[in-house]
Amino acid sequence: MLGNKLFEKPLNIKEPWYIEKIHFDKEKEQLDIHINFKKGAEFSYTDEEDNIDGKFKAYDTKQKTWRHVNFFNHDFYIHARVPRVDIGDGKARRIKTPWEGKTKGFTQLFETLLMQLCTSLPISRVEKITDVSDDKLWRILRKHFDKEEVEKLKNDKAEVEELKKQKNEVEEEKEILKTIMDEIEDKDS
Repeated sequence: MLGNKLFEKPLNIKEPWYIEKIHFDKEKEQLDIHINFKKGAEFSYTDEEDNIDGKFKAYDTKQKTWRHVNFFNHDFYIHARVPRVDIGDGKARRIKTPWEGKTKGFTQLFETLLMQLCTSLPISRVEKITDVSDDKLWRILRKHFDKEEVEKLKNDKAEVEELKKQKNEVEEEKEILKTIMDEIEDKDS
């Protein structure tokens, strides 16, 4: 299907994954893509701490949803059954999908957009634009940047906010002075 091909490459969807369904809800202004995998597929799983690196069959699945970058001003969500694999020690481990970011519920591309916005706009503005809470935005930044960079970003944003506040106060004082001057001129006339 042409619609499926349109999304497969940017979402990094490759075998054994495939787009099962694309649904657009005009009223909600939302695009939902449902991704699945081929039965009997094997998935790569790596855990350096436990010295695990191999391909394993799905043990079971968990339904997950990720927010993606808006599609022409429409909210865009990806839904998939995500396999857990049994590596032979009796513990099921969830695999990482090719599109997911480091933060629960967001794709890599959406995280990248959020980080870009956070480095150029105040967090409160990014929160309004994206409808992502400031707590989540700071969590994303902490996962991708070291502590010093996040603190610098916090300080820079706080400094910008303080300067804006001071500018607003100066503007208010100018208005008050202008009003007083106008009243004085009216009395003198």
